[in-house]
Amino acid sequence: MASEKLNQLELDIAKFLLEKLEHLEMTPERVSEIAQYVLKSLPNDLTDDKIDKIIPSLDDKFLELAEIVHQHLKERDEMNSNDIAGEAALMIKQGKIDEANELMKNYFIQKL
Repeated sequence: MASEKLNQLELDIAKFLLEKLEHLEMTPERVSEIAQYVLKSLPNDLTDDKIDKIIPSLDDKFLELAEIVHQHLKERDEMNSNDIAGEAALMIKQGKIDEANELMKNYFIQKL
């Protein structure tokens, strides 16, 4: 069964492609090419971790998908940031200041 993350990604791409097609900003052939590529690249058995690894490469072949890729990467980064901040806050409450500092430091190093 497909994950919620996969369903949302596919829905966002489908809406995007339909909008481009309706406004004649993309040919039916191009929309079909992109849709086939997306379906091939995102089988239903993907885990959320694998989806996170695939998303950045979706616009490598089809630049039209850059907007969707950027949106999903931004959402992922915001969720990761919130998770790290929550974890660090919990560590601080537990008196684990050094561990919280190290966690935040590693997070920012990884973002660079």
